[in-house]
Amino acid sequence: MSGSAALSEALRRARAVQRLGAPVPGLGVPAGREAPPACADAPVVLLLALGLGHDELETWADLVARAQARGHRFRPLWVLDSGDLPVVLTRGWACDHVVTAQQHAGLGAPQGYAEHLALRLDVWRSRTGAPVVPLLAPPTRTPADGEPADGEHADLEADRLGAVLTAATGQPRQPGVRLSARARAAAAGRRRTRS
Repeated sequence: MSGSAALSEALRRARAVQRLGAPVPGLGVPAGREAPPACADAPVVLLLALGLGHDELETWADLVARAQARGHRFRPLWVLDSGDLPVVLTRGWACDHVVTAQQHAGLGAPQGYAEHLALRLDVWRSRTGAPVVPLLAPPTRTPADGEPADGEHADLEADRLGAVLTAATGQPRQPGVRLSARARAAAAGRRRTRS
């Protein structure tokens, strides 16, 4: 893809973001359509999701939504380099689209991709005060014998992610949200083995 074609594609995606309802930068970051009311004023976390395929992004989006529903207070601001913006936008979350490293190289920009990305993240950090949390390949582990069933396993994974995201913002978990009995037992077992 030529430099002008890559730039045209990036501009087309930016216009699509505006049409799909993402907030204008600096006007606030929504918690999401399914987030509990306590998340409305929660700290923002920049979720850096680069190089993920559609299924991986869907898995992360499901985990983020589940973590919010389970009482972890944060508002995600996604930074994506894929064209899968609707995965995030249809859930009511904000996102910023950046070009891929390959597209950036084709633009002939004076700075390298890492510097370009760092500048974009600095803009968001300065506007929101948000920490950056990179999302790599999502957890795909299948529960083994004696482990929680799929729904409870997903709750455990969401709680692990939520704990990381809320710790990154320095906020405590929302009070009043209870873990399932199996999740509490698993957490208690992990605490005992550490002692």
